[in-house]
Amino acid sequence: MKKPIIRVRFYVGFLIASLLVAFITISSDRSTKKLLESSHGIVSSYHIQREIERLALNISNAQTHTRGYYITHQSAFLDEYQAEKRKLSTNIRRLEELIKSNPQQIAQLRELETVLYVRIGQLDSVVKHVSQKKEGDIFTAENVKIFKSHEHKIQTLFAGMLQTEENILAARMEESNRLSTRTFSIVTAGGTLVLVLMNIAAYVVYRDSTRRQRAENELDKFFEFSLDLHVLADMNGNFTKVNPAFERLLGYSAFELTSKTFFNFIHPDDLESTRIEANKLATGEPVIHFENRYIAKDGKVIWLSWIAAPVGHSIYATARDVSDLHKTQPKVMTDDERPPETNV
Repeated sequence: MKKPIIRVRFYVGFLIASLLVAFITISSDRSTKKLLESSHGIVSSYHIQREIERLALNISNAQTHTRGYYITHQSAFLDEYQAEKRKLSTNIRRLEELIKSNPQQIAQLRELETVLYVRIGQLDSVVKHVSQKKEGDIFTAENVKIFKSHEHKIQTLFAGMLQTEENILAARMEESNRLSTRTFSIVTAGGTLVLVLMNIAAYVVYRDSTRRQRAENELDKFFEFSLDLHVLADMNGNFTKVNPAFERLLGYSAFELTSKTFFNFIHPDDLESTRIEANKLATGEPVIHFENRYIAKDGKVIWLSWIAAPVGHSIYATARDVSDLHKTQPKVMTDDERPPETNV
């Protein structure tokens, strides 16, 4: 019962370890994906901030070129103003695409867009005043007050949009740091677990190997020093291992005994009964107190009493010389009486 219990424990342990590794792998994968999403969000925030600043620079340049045109009446300033005016709509649409998933920012942009186009209308009126060479000064106290009011409102709206995105960026940075720490912890824990499992597996393999080697050494000693006859055989009738006592009794070397089937060493009259017992072993049935005769190298006929059991694809057997129990002296066979070699 011990081996099945150990095997069950091994499989249970392996299953638990596999589940832990799978859990850590999945957790790490999810955490990494979230970290990548958070990183993309951070990059997106930087793009949004850049587009807000570009739009602010756009309207600022438009105002600057309008003032230049008003002061110098040079067409170069007018051309630059018209160019900035054309870019305004493109810049607004680009920013809108970046913030479309945030209703708050979309609302801020709509308000800013309205004020910007009001401001553009004011700048157009200045350009028209200069181009048509109208009399009087367009920058009256009332108009200056209105212009400055809109400029201040534009600055306030830009600052509000930048602050909103700054808050989003800060939250994303915090989330990214948290996910980074979590991912690092998961990966570290996973790596540590894998190392622990590898060490445990190595220890188990080493322990089992040591036990197996010890068992093999003990079996070798048992084979070597036992006075009884011990052999290992396969299901095809071949000795795979014999102990020195077996060699001494039959007079054959281990190489000679393992080079042929054991039927080559059995008395012809016992071949059929031996085949019957060998077939029992092949079906998994042990053999107890079976006797047959072996022919030694010097021709002596030796009675052996066997106990054998199948283990996997091998046969473990032990025997004793019971020739004396048959109350006959060992008979020496002549060359003519020796059975022919067989490969059965």
